[in-house]
Amino acid sequence: MNLPEFYFYIAIFTFEDDGIHVTFPDLAGCVTFGKDEREAYFMAQEVLKLHLYGMEEDGLEIPVASTTKNLSANENFASNEVFAMINVSMSTFRDEQNKKFSSNLNTAI
Repeated sequence: MNLPEFYFYIAIFTFEDDGIHVTFPDLAGCVTFGKDEREAYFMAQEVLKLHLYGMEEDGLEIPVASTTKNLSANENFASNEVFAMINVSMSTFRDEQNKKFSSNLNTAI
């Protein structure tokens, strides 16, 4: 199977009193949190990689990402919400996950 090197998805950052909640409108269940913008951005990258990797491994169809133009036209953003494009490189991440799985498998034997 020929998997893409990069994924680009839009995340919605919702600023709350306790930090920043991050959701991905195109990926149900792909959510995270950060105490500030920097942490929220890094957490968004991490959860996006994990979520998409899990979908790939399960053989699920990866949804087409919304464009910023379509999202801004179709979403009613609250005053405490902004969106950001999150991109992730998958080949290194896949390799790391496969090594972890192989290492855990060898340890169990």
